[in-house]
Amino acid sequence: MRGAGAGPIKGYVPGWGVVSGVVSALEERFQGREFFFSLVVQEKQADMVTHLQDTVLKDCLTPALPWEDFTAVADRCLADAAAAIRPLCPVSAPVDVFVAPYDFLNLKDALMGRDAVRFPSVLFDRDLLGAVARGDTEKVPESLRQCPAWASWDPAQALPLDMDLMVDGAYCRHVLALAGESRSGLVEECVTGHVEASLLKLFWRASLLGFPARRIRRFFEPMGDLGGLLDDIAGQAGPHNWPEIVGGPLGDLMARALEEPGNDPVGYFSEKAAVLFTTSARAGRSQTAGPERVFAFMAEFYDQVTNLKLAVAGRLGNVGQDVLRRRLELRYG
Repeated sequence: MRGAGAGPIKGYVPGWGVVSGVVSALEERFQGREFFFSLVVQEKQADMVTHLQDTVLKDCLTPALPWEDFTAVADRCLADAAAAIRPLCPVSAPVDVFVAPYDFLNLKDALMGRDAVRFPSVLFDRDLLGAVARGDTEKVPESLRQCPAWASWDPAQALPLDMDLMVDGAYCRHVLALAGESRSGLVEECVTGHVEASLLKLFWRASLLGFPARRIRRFFEPMGDLGGLLDDIAGQAGPHNWPEIVGGPLGDLMARALEEPGNDPVGYFSEKAAVLFTTSARAGRSQTAGPERVFAFMAEFYDQVTNLKLAVAGRLGNVGQDVLRRRLELRYG
């Protein structure tokens, strides 16, 4: 994830001019550090509404806004933005990377026989998800079929944890493939770093819960260039030996997380890895028109929505202001 220090990305890619102009206009609603810190001190819902008028959620704010499910409203806003921008892109991959997490959660529900679609769906339409829920798995994404365990998969016999791991592995392969479709070195580097961080978090939490890394490794095959890293950490006794193996910025973050006071080093690593991803993606703003420009916009939009969910849903859920400030400091400190 070296994009944060990269210089301007040269060259113009035909077909990206219109969508790049659209995202430039939408960026006017992005808010900085102080805005989110001011949001967590609001005591009244009406004051929150006033603050939110200047954010990326502006178009989603209605008199009938279901404040008790604010997170779902924010997620819908992200999906709506993605759906509006996606048709304008010569290649949709720079947008699809950011909606894929929701689509794969829907896919997991469908694989478990649930017909309802809980999250905004962009990549997998309702007809596909409904068919999967009824047992027709012919149209599941290639990234799922690539897993060797899928060939002998029996939902009736599978453990819920195995289902989670199977879908997580498919998600990782899917977004790596999307990054390749973008034909952008910056996008591929950022997404590879994001997937690597996601895998480290998953294997780290599994280790803390007592699940051997080798037990879950089979669900993350094939994993391309990251497969060797997974083999290496699976062969170690515990996460304290991983930073040197991982190396680079993520290895440094992991080492700092292990030294951080508190009882949630994985949470610390997760927040800091998310910051690293967004910071790296911002290098795409130097491209006047291209996949990097759209990718940078979507990364920032995703980050804005994440911070709004943290601040607003936290206050609505009576989470203490000090707790929310500490979370924001991890993301901005």
